[in-house]
Amino acid sequence: ASYVGHVQPRRSSMVAAETEGLVIRRLTDGGQSVRAGDLLFQLDNAPLKASLQEALADFELRQSNQHRSAELLATDAVSAQDLWDDQYELARARAKRDGLKAQVTHLAVRAPFAGHVIQTFTEVGQWVPRGGDIARIISTDTVRVYVNVPEHHISMLEVGAVATIDIAALGGERVTGYIVAVLAEG
Repeated sequence: ASYVGHVQPRRSSMVAAETEGLVIRRLTDGGQSVRAGDLLFQLDNAPLKASLQEALADFELRQSNQHRSAELLATDAVSAQDLWDDQYELARARAKRDGLKAQVTHLAVRAPFAGHVIQTFTEVGQWVPRGGDIARIISTDTVRVYVNVPEHHISMLEVGAVATIDIAALGGERVTGYIVAVLAEG
């Protein structure tokens, strides 16, 4: 028996900005293939980068203070509490530095997996908010075919059985697939 169905990609993603910023480079367009990790857009955020520089300087200062306190504690020139305070300040400075480094790294928006860019939603010069959609990507290495089958034919279907699929978009090329689920729906 033959049935009509529709093909959908196994994976589809709305790629979003993890850090807000101004689009300064657009490296892809709809219809292009991408590999996992390919740079799609480059954003810029000068205040964020300045905050990172401040955090780097603060971290160096806190690290120096902690080392100095450790040396002075050995000579009883400072109390253990002073060292603990400096260790706490160093840990805070490290966390702030690491968080800002991650945000700056996310100014480079990359493809989460290999596939095809279906559509882009931003242009150079546009400000993108955190979580703002930038592009839609699909993976076509594996697709799913959804077929509505008349109820009286359900008994002929078996999970794991081979199915031959004719895809008109591929010039009627026959593709072999497998039945992965038989679901009752409405």
